[in-house]
Amino acid sequence: MDVIKRKYFVFVIHEKYFAIELDKVDRVFMSQEITKVGKGPEYYEGIINIHGSVYPVLNFRKLCGLPEKDLDLNDKFILCDTGFLRCIIIADECLEIISLDDSELLKSADSAKAFEIVNIVSLKNYVVLIYDLQKIIDQKDILSITQIVESIKKGSDVASN
Repeated sequence: MDVIKRKYFVFVIHEKYFAIELDKVDRVFMSQEITKVGKGPEYYEGIINIHGSVYPVLNFRKLCGLPEKDLDLNDKFILCDTGFLRCIIIADECLEIISLDDSELLKSADSAKAFEIVNIVSLKNYVVLIYDLQKIIDQKDILSITQIVESIKKGSDVASN
């Protein structure tokens, strides 16, 4: 029987290790100025324009209840696709890509209380929390953020919303 390995993208926020499925990650780049526009959920930071495309920026720190910090030039932006929304996640550091099969994963005991952690893996030097981006972002928040981005694309002023 063949063992199926899945690839995960590991990143660091506040000295904690997180991962999302690699196929959800489009690319990683250095942080840049975020345009504050529109009113979204607390973890919505604003938007950035990349080669004519507008993407919302989400603060994973706030989403997971971690201590806040100002955006730093060394921070990384991860362009990813939740399945419902293409967005940017802010990370302190991007670490590596790991390949894991199901036998290496420890299922989260209570994903609803663990911010939708779907799996946990213990590696040599650290423990990684694996998230499902489709579950961590609330559907009403996705709608709110999508409306902000669509308004910007149409040239509407959403700053007063």
